[in-house]
Amino acid sequence: MAIKTEYSVEEIFVDHISNKTIDVLVSDINPMHAALPFVVTSMGLYTEGPNFRGWNEGYLNYSLHFTLSGSGLVKYNGKEYVIKPGAVFFKNNRERKYFCTYGDHWKFCYINCIGTSTMIFDKLLNSNDKLNIIYTNNINELFNSFVELNVLIKKNDILSYIESSTIINQMLTSLLSTYLTQQPDAGLLRCPDWILEAKEYIDENYAEKVNVKEIAQMYHVSEAYFIRSFKKYFGKTPKTYIINKRLDEGKNLLLTSNDSINEIAYKVGFPSHSLFTQFFKKMYGCTPSDFRNNS
Repeated sequence: MAIKTEYSVEEIFVDHISNKTIDVLVSDINPMHAALPFVVTSMGLYTEGPNFRGWNEGYLNYSLHFTLSGSGLVKYNGKEYVIKPGAVFFKNNRERKYFCTYGDHWKFCYINCIGTSTMIFDKLLNSNDKLNIIYTNNINELFNSFVELNVLIKKNDILSYIESSTIINQMLTSLLSTYLTQQPDAGLLRCPDWILEAKEYIDENYAEKVNVKEIAQMYHVSEAYFIRSFKKYFGKTPKTYIINKRLDEGKNLLLTSNDSINEIAYKVGFPSHSLFTQFFKKMYGCTPSDFRNNS
């Protein structure tokens, strides 16, 4: 069966075409879900008229916001930003932001989320005192991803949470790529090619015995310099990144395979069942067995 990739507003929200919000109750998000890179807490599609005014402040989640048509005005940290079609931003909801329509209407989508990777993308996409507005030619792709998320969060099961997390990660990674292309001299430093290559090497070989010193030698730098550089651009040391990568893949195998925990531990690069269990419990707050049984 062919999968439809483009939808009209009417097809998505047949019961209430505009000003539709879908909320995920925080009580439905257990600690295992919250350990994912991204978890949707609410999302909505709004069409506002010329008199729309609003603000938010004090929420612990992050918002991915993009405009479909019309225009709006966002005031943040004493600065005003005119938001036009194709404009996207991602920002935490702790600090106050004012919103209003800038013209006759403003149609926009937003996705509020929590998760272990939200803070990293907020820092990558925004300067400390700025709200970076990024314009993309892929607004239809963002909207199609929005539609997919709308379907997934209604299922409310662990696999849907994982798929949703992957979709948001893809959306933000694409947004970051666009941002780097548009603003190469912005507050965010470009990651050197050799660091990106080193990360790709780790991603491909994380299940093997990865030696940080040997990776540094591959690029003719000292181990200490490599560790500092990697942490500068990815927010964690190579060793921590490798452990997290192994745990993330182990978590996926617990959900999608019938392998024993001992087999999974070795598959993802841990030398023993006990070490895998130790790190897994530290990261997710439960043992691999409990995670599998509860999921």
